[in-house]
Amino acid sequence: MRGIPCIERIVSFPADMEMSCQEFSGHLTENRFHMEDLNMYFDVIAKVVADRIGVDPSTIKPESTFADLGIDSLDTVDLLMSLEDELGVEIDLEEPVATIADLDKFIQSKKG
Repeated sequence: MRGIPCIERIVSFPADMEMSCQEFSGHLTENRFHMEDLNMYFDVIAKVVADRIGVDPSTIKPESTFADLGIDSLDTVDLLMSLEDELGVEIDLEEPVATIADLDKFIQSKKG
């Protein structure tokens, strides 16, 4: 892992919580990949949402709510149809989703 050199044990932790820089770097790497998996379809969803509401995709965040983005129930139908075309999966929401990340997680569960 490149970047700022790690300084061993610069912060004091209880003995059972201490970890080396190598262990910490490995932990960060594992979590980075895990976060990427959590937002597997985020870029596609963000692009479709941004196109729908006329904003730059970079303004869409995983925690963005559809209400905050001004997407109502009628917009949702069009949005879901566009996502179905883009992703090649049928999206029948069984329960409401509040955020972009929630929709991403739902699509992952359907797409596998």
